Amino acid sequence: MSNWHKERRELMQLFVIVRIFPWLIVFSKSYYYSFIRIAGAAFSALVVSWWILERITPNSNFVTVLTQRVTNYAVWLILLLALGVMISRFSVLVSKLN
Repeated sequence: MSNWHKERRELMQLFVIVRIFPWLIVFSKSYYYSFIRIAGAAFSALVVSWWILERITPNSNFVTVLTQRVTNYAVWLILLLALGVMISRFSVLVSKLN
């Protein structure tokens, strides 16, 4: 892989972090955040384990193929996260009013 592709991948990872973290910070005040945090950590551990296996062996695996397919829907996934955060914050506001 050329240096440009490696740098592009790193920039894309930085872009994803910059787009997702503000929503996660807002979502952290929610009742559902602990569930999302634990599920996200478990999913990350699984993906990292498969990526390590891919680096050790020369073969790609289904996790690599799956993550490449999911990145095609990154914008929709971020919008879904934002919608979930807004619904969660709205439900907290409604419960405080009642």
